[in-house]
Amino acid sequence: MNKGLKVILWIASIVVGTGAILNLTVFEVWTVQSDDPVLSTSIEPTLRPGDVLLVSRSGGAHRGYLMRCADPRASGRFVLGRAFGFPPEELSVTNGLVLLDGKRNPSPRTCVNKSVYDPTLNEQTELGCAVEEVSQHTFEILRDPKNKSVEYKKRVEDNRVFLISDNRAFHDDSRDYGDLDPNLCHHVLFRLWSAGGFSDDKHRFNIIW
Repeated sequence: MNKGLKVILWIASIVVGTGAILNLTVFEVWTVQSDDPVLSTSIEPTLRPGDVLLVSRSGGAHRGYLMRCADPRASGRFVLGRAFGFPPEELSVTNGLVLLDGKRNPSPRTCVNKSVYDPTLNEQTELGCAVEEVSQHTFEILRDPKNKSVEYKKRVEDNRVFLISDNRAFHDDSRDYGDLDPNLCHHVLFRLWSAGGFSDDKHRFNIIW
């Protein structure tokens, strides 16, 4: 074996070993479940079912971060949503926009509307896209601009966090399953690649905000 090949194998061993240690102690590699059409739609436009993610192993929720939390409705399963409300804030959702104690910080940025699967009608439908800025995190959301009503209002309970789906129209969040224990939530850090595989360069090696 020549010297160059030995160096390459040595470097590869270090990389693999370091990755294994980090996977056991700092983060875990997790694939978004794809067997729930409601969850699959609720995580758009940020994530898609089948995305392979790095998730922090340390528990705790931070405002504006996308979180993976234990599903209170089914043991061994998870929900995905953005940490929005913390006690004792009053959270409300009006026309797909979240207000905390009656306030929000809109972003001047714009984005393109998106066609998504409607799990209630089993067909594609177009939703409006908007950009939100929360605690220095900027991300896109989907909503139905025709819905002008106050959809939800609630004061966040003590020692709990309120999650909101990035898809506000077809959501699977704390409006559906209630406030969550933040210690059972973990920050979604990074997308390694999507269900489309490593060749899908648009959804490969993305930091998740």
